[in-house]
Amino acid sequence: MRAIILAAGRGSRLKNLTKNKPKCLVKVKNKTLLSSVIKNFKKNNIDKICLITGYSSKSIKNKSALKINNNIWNKTNMLYSLSLADKWLSKHTCIISYSDIFYDKEVIEILKKDNNDFSIVSINNWKKIWNIRFANPLNDLESFKLDKNDYLKEIGLKVHKLEAIEGQYSGIFKIKPKMWIRIKKELKKLKINKFHSLDMTKLFQILIKKKFKIKILKFNKNWFEFDTQKDLKVYEKFSKLNNI
Repeated sequence: MRAIILAAGRGSRLKNLTKNKPKCLVKVKNKTLLSSVIKNFKKNNIDKICLITGYSSKSIKNKSALKINNNIWNKTNMLYSLSLADKWLSKHTCIISYSDIFYDKEVIEILKKDNNDFSIVSINNWKKIWNIRFANPLNDLESFKLDKNDYLKEIGLKVHKLEAIEGQYSGIFKIKPKMWIRIKKELKKLKINKFHSLDMTKLFQILIKKKFKIKILKFNKNWFEFDTQKDLKVYEKFSKLNNI
């Protein structure tokens, strides 16, 4: 099993913190977000790691991982970045993680044990997190609905009530090679500009409509994402409240 970490973004909403370095090098608890993600994989004995870089790629100096640079990071989205690791995805089961999140190593354990061809970790204590991040959580939250067998049936759509949310996408998922090959066939049907602009949740929604089975694995422990400078301050409060 291998790991792919998506680390191409600048994180412009973090302002001066990402003026000369990518978002993944912002520090939380004296550690960069990227180093924390890498540590989670290594604690789970996953040492073959690929970093998909982009903005200020040269500032990412981790020598223990393969580095692939997205030279058009500012014109593309995460799906395009992921596709640059096609050689790995086509041959190996890969766990994919965003690099702007902070989470416990148990997330990776859950994915390692799961036998589904395509699985996503859902954050089930999302209400607690979004209530301290936003005055009105509905301004940021998107739909997340499951069927009776915990397969994803809707994601990424605008919601007007909390009942439409049965979890929250974590930015961490696993794909087996045969599933990636199926996904590639669908991607080839897209026009190039749509392919470049697709984010992950939009991809997942397209796949759902094509009857792809995406298993949801529920997680209730420490997880947090960082989009703004406020999020860094909010996490300090969140970690104290939850003894993290």
